[in-house]
Amino acid sequence: MANELVQSIKDAEARAASIKDEAAAEAQSIILSAEKAAKELEKTSAEECRSYAETHLKAVEADAQKAYDTEIAQGKRRAEKYAENILNSTDMAGEIVRRIVNGSR
Repeated sequence: MANELVQSIKDAEARAASIKDEAAAEAQSIILSAEKAAKELEKTSAEECRSYAETHLKAVEADAQKAYDTEIAQGKRRAEKYAENILNSTDMAGEIVRRIVNGSR
């Protein structure tokens, strides 16, 4: 009976060691799988961030170009109006000089 008890304990210890080894192997497999998934996620995230940054940069550039074009157009209109006012003022001065020189008509 003692031999059977000792053998039973040895068998239980062997099963426990086998279960421990299987658990360690499974844990290692899970770790490797998680590391692989993490690397893939990092790569995918980097690509998504790069794509988002490029898209955002293009949108910002387009907005900036639109604002620039608007400012240029407004500046052109102001310059044209200013030039027109100057020309009108010059025409009046010319008319005054003409009247003085040629007499009122």
